[in-house]
Amino acid sequence: GKESDFISPYEQWRRITALLSQVKEPVDLVVLPESAVPFSDHYPYFSKPMVDKILRHSFGMRAEKVLSEKTPFQKVSNRFWVQALGKILQSDVVIGMDAEEEGEYFS
Repeated sequence: GKESDFISPYEQWRRITALLSQVKEPVDLVVLPESAVPFSDHYPYFSKPMVDKILRHSFGMRAEKVLSEKTPFQKVSNRFWVQALGKILQSDVVIGMDAEEEGEYFS
């Protein structure tokens, strides 16, 4: 059934970071497909310690500068993931995500 097809948002980001960690040459732009991950760019779903663990596992020392930056939040959003990837890869990152503005929903 559909439950067996469910992939947690953490696992989705783990797979994305694992794939991107294999990029050895500098890139100018990383493009992820629309709806690659659930939730909007600002919904604070992810535990910061878990995000740190996933980024550290995928990128090792390359992630340390980003992870050492202080944040007052224990939960972070997809925006945090995207910004972290941009800093780690020293690249722009484009991803299509759901958005809500004044009660209207967009993708």
